[in-house]
Amino acid sequence: MAVERKIDQIISACAPNEQSSRLDALADELITGQVTSQCVSFALRIMGSDIPQQLSRQSMNYFVNVMKNLPSEVLVDVGTKCIEEMRTRLGFYDEADAIIRQLLFDYYVSVEEHREAAQVLSGINLDSSGNTFTPEQKVDVLIKIAECFLMIKETSEAEIFTNKSSVYMNEIDPNNVEIQLRYRATVAQVFDGNRKFIEAALMYYELSQFQNSNIVPEDLLQLLAKAVTCAILGTVFAFDCVVLLNLVSQCWMLT
Repeated sequence: MAVERKIDQIISACAPNEQSSRLDALADELITGQVTSQCVSFALRIMGSDIPQQLSRQSMNYFVNVMKNLPSEVLVDVGTKCIEEMRTRLGFYDEADAIIRQLLFDYYVSVEEHREAAQVLSGINLDSSGNTFTPEQKVDVLIKIAECFLMIKETSEAEIFTNKSSVYMNEIDPNNVEIQLRYRATVAQVFDGNRKFIEAALMYYELSQFQNSNIVPEDLLQLLAKAVTCAILGTVFAFDCVVLLNLVSQCWMLT
């Protein structure tokens, strides 16, 4: 029996309080089967305009959460089709859309397709009223996008998303070490890529002095080395000389 017909039978034959669980069971069955066409048919039918809105949203949220169990090639095909359909009902499936985009992002990063990863993640509606993001979540998404653009040397694009993330940094807990470091490291790399070497040197140096038990000492040394390199590359004015000498002395003491 066609997937669409199974869905129609569930909606017509089951009581409203049973429809959601029956559709979830069907979703599980299709995910286990791992057939692209059937998974796509399920999603498109569930998003049909004649499906009750609340049921449609609930079923899609469940479906996209179990999509992580699909093989990569099926996940990409199904996820891409879902995103395309969701564009026709802007704002209605924001939660499901965000989950799919995160799944696709993780896949593209794993195969080092960083431009595709950045583009798919940038489609998330961070200001959605139906899917509230915390400041930490917003910064995490924006920094992930910036990091991907930096991987392919697209500094101007990385700067756009780094600047967007800066809007939320005042709302981030100063004790959230991971977010604070990732943000500052991205800013430093943007300065570096834009050939603002003195600004980059100062930021790298600041990061190299960060003390936390979760940070590997070798990583701090690498940051310090980047600080020295940027200071050398920068135009050596009097102030810059002081920065350079300070950095070199730090490297000398650590060797």
